[in-house]
Amino acid sequence: MKKYILIMMFGIFCFTAIAGYAEEGKIKGYIGLKSGTFALEKNSLNIFSLGGTGGCIIPIGNKYVEAGFEEDFNIGCFGGDYVSGFPGDRAHIRTLGVYGVVRTIPINEVYMKCKIGFTSETKIERIENMEKLYKETGPSFGIGAGYNASNHINVEGELTTTNSNMKFFSIVIAFVL
Repeated sequence: MKKYILIMMFGIFCFTAIAGYAEEGKIKGYIGLKSGTFALEKNSLNIFSLGGTGGCIIPIGNKYVEAGFEEDFNIGCFGGDYVSGFPGDRAHIRTLGVYGVVRTIPINEVYMKCKIGFTSETKIERIENMEKLYKETGPSFGIGAGYNASNHINVEGELTTTNSNMKFFSIVIAFVL
């Protein structure tokens, strides 16, 4: 619980620390909806998740790249059934991550994105009517591509991997503030 509070406080601090830049129009803030699948283990079906993301991008004086930070959270909604085992055996997952982001300046409204940071994962396994809780915090990184659909809407596709070798494929619809 302390990790979640610290990560959220870091995000709030970063958003307030850059308020002066936002007033000058130099910073692009965004919030978005995120959906995708977690690929856990070979004997488990993927978990479909819903979540959200938020962050900001700051021009760094380079005509090729921009930098910023991003936070996201995901909650597994359904899936995660184990292929072998008893009926009802499944895994649930929640994640919360903080990342530094570098992305290219959009060319023909398309940009590439790379992020590196930390993710806190909470995985709950129910096997033979017994629940086990696993928590892990570690480094994670991701790559993706985005499209500026309009001045206020971006669509992104990402692949993010975590310290526990979990892969997360996601689609994001971000609303630029």
